[in-house]
Amino acid sequence: KNQARDEQWNVMFKRLQDFKHQYGHCNVPQGYTLDPELATWVKNQRQAYRYMLDKKTTKRISPDRVTRLNHVGFEWRKYVRSVEWKPPKRMQPTLTIPNGLYCNESL
Repeated sequence: KNQARDEQWNVMFKRLQDFKHQYGHCNVPQGYTLDPELATWVKNQRQAYRYMLDKKTTKRISPDRVTRLNHVGFEWRKYVRSVEWKPPKRMQPTLTIPNGLYCNESL
């Protein structure tokens, strides 16, 4: 039973490595529709890590798995990508000159 669980963990770890190869990071979004099983697995790894730190339950992650995940750049906290806010582009004020040319006031 443990061997089958280890094999499944290794399969998911490989899928995480493939994700990192494609996207450059290990932060699989929770709503990742291309591989929802991977998104759940990542969430479960973070949860097991928290349990290990808090010594709450027997559902802990092994030190070997922590090392392997650290090695590929796994982030143990849920990562939220920040999006730089940019104000909407506004039209530059222009001044119409009688001869049909216009002048941009910002010049």
